[in-house]
Amino acid sequence: MAYETISLDEIVTSLDPKVVYESKKNKKTESMIEPYINKKIKNDGKKDFTVSAAYIIRDTVKVIGNKNNEVKPSAFGIFYDDLKSPMTGGTGHTMKVCDSSNVPKINQTVWFKWLEE
Repeated sequence: MAYETISLDEIVTSLDPKVVYESKKNKKTESMIEPYINKKIKNDGKKDFTVSAAYIIRDTVKVIGNKNNEVKPSAFGIFYDDLKSPMTGGTGHTMKVCDSSNVPKINQTVWFKWLEE
């Protein structure tokens, strides 16, 4: 098989201390991770930061894998980044996790050239 599809919704990532640590390294995202993990509820009954925190945790798992090895660590990252505001948002978070985990990465400034050859 050339690829494997894994539903990250089915993997319990919030209990993996390494994933939590890496997800909280970014100052812009650290405040949303703990409420998500602790399932804090606002007065209106909606979970705080549920969607954004889940995406950050998912993106962290894509790079470093998880403790049960349901998702293996990445060997290489290929990104389509916003070149006007590079390394921002969810893509930027994932690229930064690559950097801090020593996972080599490229963006479209490199792989676009491959398409031209």
